[in-house]
Amino acid sequence: YWIIARDPRYRTDIGVGTGAEQILARGAYGKPKCVVTKGDETLYDYSDIYFGVDNKSGKVTKVGIMRDTQTCDG
Repeated sequence: YWIIARDPRYRTDIGVGTGAEQILARGAYGKPKCVVTKGDETLYDYSDIYFGVDNKSGKVTKVGIMRDTQTCDG
């Protein structure tokens, strides 16, 4: 993940290119406890933190911190 995030082909004037945001986030947290797609958003759950990615733009749309996330519970 980090190789892609640092590759100049994925950079824009405002930072990392579309879709690379989630690569950075996933690279930082490793393998998620579960991944759930709901409509146009995919949620990556890491037990105490989660983040959502817009499936069309590839951008991270939300980040949440909870003692015990509930994404994997349905």
